Amino acid sequence: MHQGTSLTDIALEAGYPDSTHFSHSIRQVYGLTPSDIVAGSRRLAVMDAHGPAAA
Repeated sequence: MHQGTSLTDIALEAGYPDSTHFSHSIRQVYGLTPSDIVAGSRRLAVMDAHGPAAA
């Protein structure tokens, strides 16, 4: 998720009619809301074979 991209934009780009349907589908599959996933991903580090990737 790019900074400044809304959940609605992501839902529409993924082919959902609105963010409510998108959120419901994500929650059914992963057991978490998209906002929970995004909040948790802020603590993730992107790594490649050479170590941490440049931000």
